[in-house]
Amino acid sequence: MITFTENKNNGILYGISEGKITVQEMLGAIDYCLNNKELPRNLLILEDARLAHPEFSPEDLSCIAEKQKKLFPLYQSVRHAVIHNTPENTALAMVFEQKYISPAYKLKVFSTEEGALIWLKKR
Repeated sequence: MITFTENKNNGILYGISEGKITVQEMLGAIDYCLNNKELPRNLLILEDARLAHPEFSPEDLSCIAEKQKKLFPLYQSVRHAVIHNTPENTALAMVFEQKYISPAYKLKVFSTEEGALIWLKKR
């Protein structure tokens, strides 16, 4: 399951991914950003995926990347920090990080929330 909460004080969209995560759930998370007109157009996402168990393969990442491309031109930029704590999930995110989505999309993998927040707040 993927859930989101927005902190209007710092402008960061917080996501929690936990349990079995399917391709459909990943696409649904992108739909959330596509359909939410109240999110900042320079979007900052902090996703805690330490309890996530992806049920998709590296081959499925192309489908997710194609859907993610639809965020542009709706958003001027998206900075997406994801926290992982397993080698498998870290590797999957790093493979996704190499997908070309848009020059305005940046994804980085972190092991701590503190590190992710430092990167997100840096402009």
